[in-house]
Amino acid sequence: MKKNVVVFLISTILLTLISTLVSKLSMDSIWNFGFSYSIANDSIPYKDFNMVILPFFQLIMAFFLKIFGIKLVVYHIINAFQRSYRGFSVFSFMAIL
Repeated sequence: MKKNVVVFLISTILLTLISTLVSKLSMDSIWNFGFSYSIANDSIPYKDFNMVILPFFQLIMAFFLKIFGIKLVVYHIINAFQRSYRGFSVFSFMAIL
C-alpha cells in the first residue's frame, strides 16, 4: 500500500508539472498572477486594486512568490504543487473509505 502511495504521489507531481509547464498560458492564469504579483508587492486587495473574486488563493500565492521570487514560472510551479497536493488528498481520502 505504501509503495502505491509513493508511486501515485511521484506520478501526480510529474504529470502536473509537465502539463503546467507545457500548456499554453491562459488569460485566467495571467489574471491570477497579476493579483498575486500586486499583493506580493504590498498592495492591498479592494483598496489598491479591484478584484471580483475572494483573495484567498492570491494571498497564498503571494506568500510563496515573496519567498521564491516573483516570476511567472515560479507561480506555475507552485500552482502545480498545489494541484498535486489536492490530487494526493483526494487519493488519501478515497483510500480511507
